[in-house]
Amino acid sequence: MVDIGAEETGGGPLRGSGVRSARPWLAAALGILALTAALVLAWTLRNAVPPALLIAGTVLAAIGLLALLAAAAGLIRFGRPPPQRAFFDGLADALGENCVVTDYRGRAVYANGPFLKLASSAGASRLVGIENIYAGYPDIAARIYRLSQAAADKRIAAEEFRLAPGSAAAGARADRPVWLRIAVSPLQDGSSRSYTLWRHQDISEDRARQEQAFTHLQFIINYLDHAPAGFFSAEPSGRLAYINATLAGWLGYGLDQTAEGELTIGQIMPPKSLRVLQAMAPEAGAARTETIDVDLLTKAGKLLPARIIHRVDFDQDGRPQPTRSLVMPADGGKGAGGGSDAEVRLARFLGSAPIGIAELDPDGVILNANQAFLEISPQIQRGALLGALVAAASRQAIAEAIKAASTGEATVHFAEVAIEGEVPRTL
Repeated sequence: MVDIGAEETGGGPLRGSGVRSARPWLAAALGILALTAALVLAWTLRNAVPPALLIAGTVLAAIGLLALLAAAAGLIRFGRPPPQRAFFDGLADALGENCVVTDYRGRAVYANGPFLKLASSAGASRLVGIENIYAGYPDIAARIYRLSQAAADKRIAAEEFRLAPGSAAAGARADRPVWLRIAVSPLQDGSSRSYTLWRHQDISEDRARQEQAFTHLQFIINYLDHAPAGFFSAEPSGRLAYINATLAGWLGYGLDQTAEGELTIGQIMPPKSLRVLQAMAPEAGAARTETIDVDLLTKAGKLLPARIIHRVDFDQDGRPQPTRSLVMPADGGKGAGGGSDAEVRLARFLGSAPIGIAELDPDGVILNANQAFLEISPQIQRGALLGALVAAASRQAIAEAIKAASTGEATVHFAEVAIEGEVPRTL
């Protein structure tokens, strides 16, 4: 088989490698030597050979000379393609993408089978690049031009765009839109010459999955926005990353005011309530969830009693991550606050009492505490061990008082203790 730089594929565009190892100087030298030898031989045999035979020999010599010249230049190869060529052609076809290689001038020098079909469907009758296929489409040509500039700069780049149903552009479909991704990557063949690999990929299925996932996410967000309870998420800096429409409505904020992310937790909660919410001892690598009764602050400056189910995750160093909080108004009975009116009133009374009140477990860990108790010391937090917060001289007394109280004795125990860094207090 003779491969004239390319081979024809079923009447379609040419496939093959225009990447040739041509040596023009070698072809010219061989041509001059062959021509000189033919002329010398013709002159020598001018009287010994009939003119007709001499002319025929000269014509055959000229044909052989041209074949030799083309073979030396790499335009003609005799025999079957080398096995490596067939292997790499098959490899390029198996990639599943339309691939074409261009030289430093932007001329197409190689294409795999899928690209040849694409180019043929676009009406190309020879090996062309992607720039030629989309030359008649201004909206696409601008993207191709940017990719050409990236190729000239030997940079990796990619563009994604949508083809409308029924478009005449290569790769379009009549019944549905198509998303295409075209990418360029620099190539080197080991010499000073440079090439660019163009990849043309149909990413419609990926886009469809993304759109489906986005639609599902929008449904979830819409459900959360209009849930019968409030919800907010706050970053460690205090910025509200998200607040649902229900809670925003209770507080008097429009969704346009909360969607920009400029609202802070300090704007929806008075300082004392914020202190109670944030008084949680860190626990490295763990997540803590607590139920807290506090007051929220409306945009009009009014207090809104609420019960908050508050979750905080801590990283391995004990640093708090963005919080997630479920909010239920405490003034609507069981349906809204999760408890009876008497329970709500009692919780609000204890929370705002002028004396410190705390709930401890048998080991002395603070389970809950009102605002007055938390204000005794900045180190007092829910989840902290009360005995570790008092002065060393007072720890025995507090331990005995906690032990006696945990046994169920009716007697009230008093312990005069000193909080670290504070004056003695009676607990």
